[in-house]
Parts: sequence; C-alpha cells; structure tokens
Amino acid sequence: MSATALAPVSSKTRSGYFERHGRGRILELDGLRGLAVLSVVLWHFVAQLGPPSDPKTAFGMVRFALGLSWSGVDLFFVLSGFLITGILVDARDSLSYFKTFYARRIHRIFPLYFLLLATVPIVGALQLVKPEYVQEAGVPLLSYAFFAQNLFTSWMHSWGMPWLGSMWSLAVEEHFYLAFPAIVRFVSRRRLLIFLAVCVLAAPVVRFALRSNQVAEYTFTLCRADALAIGALIALLVRDPELWKTAIAMRRWVIAGALSTAPVFAYLLSINHGKGHYSFPFWGYSVLAFFYGATVLIALTSSAQGLLAGSLKTWFLQQAGKLSYSIYMIHASMKQLCESYIATPAYAVLVAAFATVVLSVITYHLVEAPLQRRGQTLYKY
Repeated sequence: MSATALAPVSSKTRSGYFERHGRGRILELDGLRGLAVLSVVLWHFVAQLGPPSDPKTAFGMVRFALGLSWSGVDLFFVLSGFLITGILVDARDSLSYFKTFYARRIHRIFPLYFLLLATVPIVGALQLVKPEYVQEAGVPLLSYAFFAQNLFTSWMHSWGMPWLGSMWSLAVEEHFYLAFPAIVRFVSRRRLLIFLAVCVLAAPVVRFALRSNQVAEYTFTLCRADALAIGALIALLVRDPELWKTAIAMRRWVIAGALSTAPVFAYLLSINHGKGHYSFPFWGYSVLAFFYGATVLIALTSSAQGLLAGSLKTWFLQQAGKLSYSIYMIHASMKQLCESYIATPAYAVLVAAFATVVLSVITYHLVEAPLQRRGQTLYKY
C-alpha cells in the first residue's frame, strides 16, 4: 500500500477540474440536487395521487410521464458518492480527517433527522394523523435512531412507518459514511478503484439474489452500492489531470451515451414504473445509476456560460437544491398530515406542498444552516 496514494498533486499537475470549480460549492450540482428532490416530491405528490387514472386523459399522461420520478433518490446517491468521495480524497492526509468528517456529518444530518423522529410519539399520542401513518409496521422506531431501519425493512418485507417513509435512504447514506472514510484513508488508489468497480458489479448481483423481496432490492444498503460507487468513481476521475482532459474531450460521447438510455427508460415506464419485470433488479437500477452518473459528469464538464449550466443555476433549482434535505425529510409527513384532514386528494397535496416549502425554509434557516455553519467553523481539516 502506497503511503502517498491519492495525495494532493502539485499545482503544476493539478486537475483542470479545480480551476473550473474550485473547492467550494458547485452550483451545477446544487441544481441537480434540486431536480432530484423535486423528482421525489412529484412521485409522492402527483404520480401516486389518488386511484389509477385513465392513461388517455391529460392527468393520466402526466402520471405516466412521472413514472420514473421515484428514481430521484438514485440521483441523490450518485451525488452523495461524488461529493463525499471528493471531500475524503482532498482531506486524506489531514490529521483531523476522521474527527472533522464525522463531526461535520453529525452537524449536517442529525438535527433535522432526530427532530423528525421526535415528532412520532407526539403525533401518535395526540392522534394528529391517521393511526396507520405512525404504526411501526414491523420496523421498530428505535431502529431509526441507529440508522438500521433499512435492515429491518429488508428483513420484514415492510416499508416501515409511513410518517418516516423517506428515511430508509438516510440509513444507506449513513452506512456509506461509516465505512467509506476508512477505505479512502488506508487503501491505495489502485485498490480503491478496484473496490469501487467491484461494488458497481456486485450490487446488481445482490439485487437479483433478493429479487423476490422488492423492499430489500430497493432499500438494502448493498443493493444501492452501485450508485454510490459510480459517484465515487467520477470524483476520482475528475481529480486526475489527464482523465479530466479526456472527460472534456469526450463530453459529446458521454451525452450520446446518456441519450441512448431513452429507449430503456421508455421500456421501464411501460412495465409498472420500471419495476414490473422480474429482471429489473439486476439491470434497471444500474442503468439509472449510469445515467445519473453521466448526468453529473456532463454537468461538471459543461461550459459555465452554456445552456445546461445556466439552467441548473436558475434561482428555482438553486433554492430547491439548498432546501433539498429539509424538503426530502418533511414532504411525506406533510402529505400524510394533510390527507388526515382534507378529503379531496388534490387539495390535500396542494396544501401539503405549501406546508412543505414553508417548513423547509423555517427548518433550514433555524436548524439546518446554523448548525452546519457551526460544524464547519469548529472542525477544520
């Protein structure tokens, strides 16, 4: 194992990626994060609104078009793999590597996460929502406190408590945070690349082995490792000067590759939102992961003044990206709260959407942003 593997390169050989994007926030990725969270919200608020509708009607066509919007979470995984790997690789030789990483993650994730957990006994005791929305459904509330809920959902073939329905992906993320920093710190670049390649290849095999358990193939950590690994591989690619140049030169081919998945997506839409074919677990999620990986790479290599970059930097997507964590955490609960009091599904969704935005703005400014700044101020690499 090389002691200098993945060490920062000198300014003369530094990747052009840093000249283009620096080491701060990448606005294009904030825009993609906004698209990801809006996609998930549209799935829960529109694609799943009311009973099945006639696909020949206008609303039926809209619902059909949103048939894969649930995959916004796959884009989140790719983005997380990219961003977290970048942070870890750039800080690999820091003396405070582990302390700073975990302290900042705790400040970023825990406050809103445990605040929402704390609402469960209150909402249940006061009967503020329909009883089934706060029932454990085979997934103990305590498991959420240890980020083990997706292990229980997989074991019990259950989606868990509807009030906390979006939290399974946080468990996948936390497992990634627990294991990956040590791998980056102590494994050579070559072995890290091999490990990530194995993750990309092994995840569909694990999913296919669990194909009789639709919940596990969707929520179990090992089943989603390919999306995280693809994001991580892109983070390593753009940090290599020669590979970054190659990515710029081959950008049109990457775009062509992404567009070539269109027939695959059309086929997925035709089979029950992509999950209706027995072989989907083996290849479907991988296709989505590669598509979103290509999307991230295209965004990173796009011209700062180009149409794509300009679109991703629009105020709406930037705000959605900034509030994405709060929106993701809150939106399902708001929908269930409104459904408990408003009989008309369309009205319930409209009120829930408004409530989600308002509460997300409040929690971002009062909870999320201040504690995130505190973590970044107190803990330095």
